[in-house]
Amino acid sequence: MFMSFINELGRGLIPYLSEISMAVVACTLVMVGGDINRAMRAVLVRQHFLVRTIAFIALNAFGYGLLIVYATPWLRRMLLSLQPAVMLAVVIGIFLAIGMWAQRNRHV
Repeated sequence: MFMSFINELGRGLIPYLSEISMAVVACTLVMVGGDINRAMRAVLVRQHFLVRTIAFIALNAFGYGLLIVYATPWLRRMLLSLQPAVMLAVVIGIFLAIGMWAQRNRHV
């Protein structure tokens, strides 16, 4: 009875897995983006303003954009390969882990 309810909840997520996957990737990028940008800034600190600006645009528009475009379907496929109840638990676990990570790093 309980497992059939959990399986049904998991099956209910399937139509939204693209959006869920994109949210996971985006939340992860929000968490690591500051560190990546800081590292890039440290590497380019002595470069000309134009070089730093182009690198910033390339990283944020193309780097992060491509990561979202390619990681989202990959994550969706990984989630779809799981049983519905396991998928539900994994999705909840991922968001809880990202939330705790954000809280620990004072992003929340």
